[in-house]
Amino acid sequence: MIFEILILLITLALLLFLQSKNKNSWKVFLITAIGVLLFEYYTQALWFNQNLERWAYLYLDVSWIMTLLWTDVILFSIFVVERMKPKVSEVKKFFMSIGIITIFVLAIEWVLIRTGIRGYPKVILDLYESLPRLFGIVPLKELIYVIAFMSLVVAFTRYWQANYNLKFDKFNGGRK
Repeated sequence: MIFEILILLITLALLLFLQSKNKNSWKVFLITAIGVLLFEYYTQALWFNQNLERWAYLYLDVSWIMTLLWTDVILFSIFVVERMKPKVSEVKKFFMSIGIITIFVLAIEWVLIRTGIRGYPKVILDLYESLPRLFGIVPLKELIYVIAFMSLVVAFTRYWQANYNLKFDKFNGGRK
């Protein structure tokens, strides 16, 4: 229950912080959460969430708490890039966001696996064991999956953000 409450508190703090910087933040948060949830639902056979409280699950092992966690990581990363590099092209911002997200996700996955919250089916574990590892630690396929998954979610978020004209320009003091 500590993990779930921690994620809820982090999410609340992030939303309050982002809302203080940009009034559209909650809308972008909602769009991102929908994107994460859709991709989690359609890829649920590749992993499983376990040892969470019963109220933390939406469907089978798809957890809304995990959805909030990944949404937090994505939006925080986008915020960092928007704040630090407001004048670079959208393509560069996209790839910088993916880079930051990937670092966070790999670290978080490492913790989740070791605490028994995240697991993988045997067939996936067998595949991971047979693949080369980046720096001898991370299976290359996992790195590729994280980058692909998060690229799709960030693209989804950015598309709908642009579609609804939800700009993040106030994150950097209104500079263009």
